[in-house]
Amino acid sequence: MLRRFTAALAFICYATASLAQSAPHDPAMSYGMVPTVAQWNTWFEQKQDWLGSPPILGPSSTIIGDIPVFGNTAGSTLVDSGKPLPVGDVVGTTDIQTLTNKSISAFEINSGTLAGARLPAPTVSVLGGVISISAPSHQFATGIDTTGTMTFGQPAVADISGLGTMAAQNAGAVAITGGTITGITDLAVADGGTGASTAAGARTNLGLGAIATQDPSAVAITGGSITGISPLALNAGGTGANYSLATANTFFAAPNGSAGAPVFRGIVANDVPTLNQNTTGNAATATNVTGIVAVANGGTGANNSSAAANTVFAAPNGSSGAPTMRALVAADYPLAALKANNLSDLASAATARTNLGFTNAAGDDVTNTAGQHFVSGCVAIEAFGGVGDGSTDNLAAWNSAVASFGTKDVCIKFGVGTYLFSANATATPSQSIKIFGMGKSVSHLLWNANVSGMTLNTGNEQSVQVVGLDFESGSANTHGALTVNSLDCTGSKFSSEFRDLSFRGAGSYPSTLYWTSELVLNTLSFVNVTDVDFWGDTGNHPNGLIYQSNNAPSCYALILNVSKTNFINTAVGFLYGTYAQGVTITSSNFTNGVTGISVPLASVNTAQLVVGDSQFNTSQEQIAVLAAIDGMQIHDSTFTVPASFHGIFINNHAAIWFSIRGNIFENVGVVGGFGIVANDNDPTNSGGVITGNVFFHLSNGVVLNTNSSHWVCATNSYTLVTTPTTNAGTGNSVGVAVP
Repeated sequence: MLRRFTAALAFICYATASLAQSAPHDPAMSYGMVPTVAQWNTWFEQKQDWLGSPPILGPSSTIIGDIPVFGNTAGSTLVDSGKPLPVGDVVGTTDIQTLTNKSISAFEINSGTLAGARLPAPTVSVLGGVISISAPSHQFATGIDTTGTMTFGQPAVADISGLGTMAAQNAGAVAITGGTITGITDLAVADGGTGASTAAGARTNLGLGAIATQDPSAVAITGGSITGISPLALNAGGTGANYSLATANTFFAAPNGSAGAPVFRGIVANDVPTLNQNTTGNAATATNVTGIVAVANGGTGANNSSAAANTVFAAPNGSSGAPTMRALVAADYPLAALKANNLSDLASAATARTNLGFTNAAGDDVTNTAGQHFVSGCVAIEAFGGVGDGSTDNLAAWNSAVASFGTKDVCIKFGVGTYLFSANATATPSQSIKIFGMGKSVSHLLWNANVSGMTLNTGNEQSVQVVGLDFESGSANTHGALTVNSLDCTGSKFSSEFRDLSFRGAGSYPSTLYWTSELVLNTLSFVNVTDVDFWGDTGNHPNGLIYQSNNAPSCYALILNVSKTNFINTAVGFLYGTYAQGVTITSSNFTNGVTGISVPLASVNTAQLVVGDSQFNTSQEQIAVLAAIDGMQIHDSTFTVPASFHGIFINNHAAIWFSIRGNIFENVGVVGGFGIVANDNDPTNSGGVITGNVFFHLSNGVVLNTNSSHWVCATNSYTLVTTPTTNAGTGNSVGVAVP
């Protein structure tokens, strides 16, 4: 009995343990609950594991006819495979089967249809199916390759019946060698045709008149006008240009000095033969004829301006217009051509002056009605081939002009224009030299190469005159513009003149072009320099005017007067050289540049320098006297002094006597600069007077250094000057500053 109870208890405990593995949860089991049959079934399904195997569960929905498959590895869940059973008997040989994405292993398919199927790829030994492919436009299938791909190509002309040889020609080069073309529309003018089927209609459509039907060798123009055509060429009987308007006083002629195509141009000297008033010989019926023969007598009628025999094909006189046959007039002849060919000597001297426009009586200097100045005995550079066009080299013309004077005085005139020189223009006569221009603003002498400009050499007791010219450098020139050398050691009896001149770099101001020196006067005495402009470049390169002796100690340069002259942007405006004496500078201006006036330390035997009524405004020293000079006066001038530099700086080494009076020394910027500094090295033989000057806005007014002596400084005005006077010398007298 006990054994049975024990077994029953064990069974109950085991079952309880099995049921206790996990509590049913749908619905939840609770104490005192009386489950329904459905709930028992649900709990039973949830806890079948203790009975040995789980149930097989199907999907919640499926498609009828689909094959079920297990949805997990436990084999407890079924799912829909999505694949239906084939229709009919799968193994039957007579049943129709629908196959999708299946392959068929067979040598031949001889019944049924293959919808949308692709045959097996063919090989070299077995020709299989054909791969579907799109055919190119206008091509035909020509075969199937071993991959099952169809090949295509255009058929040859021979493969198409009914086509001739024209079908095989290149579309861009079709040749029609026979037959006719009919039934086509006339090709429009816009498409390259005539738009007509008749010659007359074609001419009308193309805008051609009756002239199109004329013989090319006999064309007659009976009306209308011809426009828009090129001028008729010279070799076709025309002029080769449109001459409806020709420049006044020109005529149709071949080039000057060489063969070539004729053009309208002015007459030159070579066009006019040398005239001979006396003609001897047989000319038609006239014999032994002398003088001017009238047109009525078979002559040229040279004095009859209206004579038909003297007419030429020329533009109107004095204005532009259509050329006509007319007589030459005075305006047709350039002045150089008249002089070179003696055309002025047509009659008496009085008649010649009248013909050339000279209004005054015979004499040395004459002026014509055009205001041009001429000097008796002078020659124009144009008479020797000179041209002022800025590009023609005038060196040969210059040399010929100089040589034409022999041992006489040289006098050469330049007209209006720019006269180019390729090298140094030199003149070395035994007499005086005169070079004239029409004015520094209109007569330009130009050297583009890095060469010396002009060199004039004169002998004893001779003079040099250079007037009315502009000396231009077309480069950063390391040479001088104008150098004058004199062999006169005693002083010429005739004064030399340099007036109305300009020295500068070519082009507009400020220029980067320059001369190294502009006017150098060597051993030339009794000289006047008036109304001359010395221009430097932006770097203050050139020295303006240099006055010295180049033959020291035998010879001196004596007496130079400079007035109404400008020194602009020069390194040194005026350089007072060795063995030069007697210089006066008045009414002149020293602007920008570095130093206004310099007496360098190397200058010896200099004496007498007078500067008055001038203005100084350079970047460093205004007047720098570094060498001994006996007798110097500086008066009534204005000095603009930069900071750290001097209005007048005197640092002499020998006897010196100065007078500095009535000047103004000022600094327009910050307070700075020195008015006058004297630093003599010979306290016994030096000294001077500083009086009546005005000092403004400077750091120092007057400084008399240690070696200064015998200076009198009095009655000067000092305004806003930090240190009016400094006296460190001996024997100086410094008065009270005027407030």
